[in-house]
Amino acid sequence: MKARFGFRASPGFTLIEVLMTIVLIGVLAVLSLYSSGDADSEQRFNATRAKLEQIRTALVGDASLRDGGTRTSFGYVGDIGSFPTAAQGLAVLTNAAAPSGINAWAVDQTYRTGGGWRGPYASAAGTSSVSWNDGWGVPLTYTNDSTTVTIKSLGADNASGGTGFNQDQTLTFTIADYQGTVRGCVNTRGVPISTAA
Repeated sequence: MKARFGFRASPGFTLIEVLMTIVLIGVLAVLSLYSSGDADSEQRFNATRAKLEQIRTALVGDASLRDGGTRTSFGYVGDIGSFPTAAQGLAVLTNAAAPSGINAWAVDQTYRTGGGWRGPYASAAGTSSVSWNDGWGVPLTYTNDSTTVTIKSLGADNASGGTGFNQDQTLTFTIADYQGTVRGCVNTRGVPISTAA
């Protein structure tokens, strides 16, 4: 009796098909990593933008907050009359007590104006543990040269300039944003006051 050995076609994969599948899986893996990296960078970029808006509100208040039609939120600048010095930086916004040289909030009954410290101006969930870092964990830069105040994040690459998520995000205030010139005539009961005001 002779044994017969023969080959039948079996339903398997060829080496080419296996290699193509491996290459395709590799390409998809790289693309998914690239796209998840973009999502992470976008989240960090948006977190930085939100942090800058938080700082804007702490510094100059929120003009949309009103009580009976009267604005109620003026921020640090509205209460103190100037931006924090470069030495104070953003950290002063979380102080519970008035910094040295700044009086506590009070109303002058004669002139019916108020001013002074009403902080803290920024807080996180009711605490003073606010991080002044951008979305990438890098400290924001704060500069105040007496005419311009700038708060800046250097973006994902932590270098000046850039595009996309590497671009700088900057919040800038000039002296014109919080000071103005008032002209007019002051009088009492129709009689102009001739003394300096």
